Amino acid sequence: MPNAIRGESLLRRSHADGDETAKEAFAEAVEWQGDERFTGVTISDGSKSFTIAEFASEMALTEIANTIEAAEVGLRGKREH
Repeated sequence: MPNAIRGESLLRRSHADGDETAKEAFAEAVEWQGDERFTGVTISDGSKSFTIAEFASEMALTEIANTIEAAEVGLRGKREH
């Protein structure tokens, strides 16, 4: 899903729309906040905006859910054989 990134610095505002993956959007947002010294950096999935910390939590929870689902599918497959 495409993600948009927004941030502000004392000199300019920036906005990036694109076909970035969640991991690419997160990396760019962290770069903006750290290297570019932007404040108020948010990542939006089109329906909800997240701070960097909130987005990191969402990515971690999604990764955990995907890992659990893959493990459950693998266990079901082993039982069938």
